[in-house]
Amino acid sequence: TKVRVGQHDGFERAVFELEGEGSPGWFVDYADNPKQQGSGQPIDYAGDTALNVNIDGVVYPFEAGINEPRIGVVDAPAGGVITQVVNGRTYEGRSQFVIGMNQRKPYSVQVLENPTRLVVDIRS
Repeated sequence: TKVRVGQHDGFERAVFELEGEGSPGWFVDYADNPKQQGSGQPIDYAGDTALNVNIDGVVYPFEAGINEPRIGVVDAPAGGVITQVVNGRTYEGRSQFVIGMNQRKPYSVQVLENPTRLVVDIRS
């Protein structure tokens, strides 16, 4: 439903806020040339590398009776490792996002609750 990016001491964080029941699955990995799932079209992003974020166990917004969130592109604060987050869309139970970055860095992923969020922390 929402994506935000923040800078903290020693790391940067991308937060993907979800709505509904259950806990999402996820797969996150670096991609040299990220492609949109289903179509195979390239996903354009600002930066030198991309972290491909896939969130599993989601439904299309209309199936949940809600309006589609208009996430599009979320720009990160200037001067960090993260440049932006690009919505790659939802297809067959998986929402895809690309985190554009100016260099590859170690990262960690966790699911938090109340509200449900997938959190990607990237060392800065």
